[in-house]
Amino acid sequence: MQEGLSLYIHIPFCARKCTYCDFCSYPGAEEWMDAYIDALERELRAHAKAQQSGGRCALKTLYIGGGTPTLLPAGQLSRVLDDVQTHFTLLPGAEATIEANPGTLTREKLDACVHGGINRLSMGMQAFQPRLLRMLGRIHDFAQVEAGVRIAREAGISNISVDLMYALPGQTLREWDESLRAALELGVAHLSCYELTLEEGTPLEKRVREGEVSLPGEDACLEMARLARERTAQAGMHRYEISNYARIGFESAHNQTYWTCEPYIGAGCAAHGYDVSGGFPGVRYENTTDLHAYIAGQGTPLERAPVSMEDARFERLMLSLRMTRGLDMVRFERDFGVSVREAFGKPLSRLIAQGLLAEKEGFLACTPRGMDVQNALLVELM
Repeated sequence: MQEGLSLYIHIPFCARKCTYCDFCSYPGAEEWMDAYIDALERELRAHAKAQQSGGRCALKTLYIGGGTPTLLPAGQLSRVLDDVQTHFTLLPGAEATIEANPGTLTREKLDACVHGGINRLSMGMQAFQPRLLRMLGRIHDFAQVEAGVRIAREAGISNISVDLMYALPGQTLREWDESLRAALELGVAHLSCYELTLEEGTPLEKRVREGEVSLPGEDACLEMARLARERTAQAGMHRYEISNYARIGFESAHNQTYWTCEPYIGAGCAAHGYDVSGGFPGVRYENTTDLHAYIAGQGTPLERAPVSMEDARFERLMLSLRMTRGLDMVRFERDFGVSVREAFGKPLSRLIAQGLLAEKEGFLACTPRGMDVQNALLVELM
């Protein structure tokens, strides 16, 4: 039995597409939910069977994302979670997360989640101000965020994470501070602060491209990032990843699976997975993004691609440097047969000499200054 895997499940339904979103999601497709869950159960059964070697596959983390998983009615949430429990075993202390839009949360849904093993809620707040929420196409307001936190705690979920976005069109530093303060006053255990990425073809990207709205400048973005570090530290959180802050013990275990390049199962429309059962550096696979093809049992996986050793080395470095603890150099040498310095040579030495990277206790990490210029740093190493 291959124990300690992570499982990601994609629920592609949403009430309305946000203006910045390019994720695989289908608004107004609720009529297909039952058929989708049937198809999802078939895929979960197949994954579990493929992983078995004398016993059930055990999970150290479960993450249900979307789309908006909490758009599913309570009964359908129970079906998904029952299917997970039927085909897999959640290890003691396993982290089990579900994403939520505050505008879709009810106590009945949260009770179903808790009964099915969910112990962590990741809620998309994004902003405090109604005008910014409208611009983003969100279906909720801050009062619903407050209510969502309250009823989650009443249902028994104390591990709550909130997502915020900064560098939004027209957003001021004062408004960003208001959003930070409002989120932190909720007393949540985890906060994600993501800089807006304009995805080509989204309505918001079109508005920016056509000059209808404008983004804050680079200096303003850096000041917003600095303020996030300051406010979270004041609230007793520490920065453990470039965009993520947590109280000690509440860091996202599932996301660290991705950042440390550990294997995981991806199930559902548009889900990705990483399989090393056939040997390291393994194979990456992805499912079809076509809802109806997925329901028909087609495109699972749509593509399987072996990971080259060169790509695996750079991916390990790139993702590990997102974390403040950095890259485990001992594990790197064990997996790849060369040291980090041998693999990345002069560019690595140059970045260390410039004070952008530093070695400490067997880890290679970005310095605070290096975190601010991480993209340029990675281009240098590439």
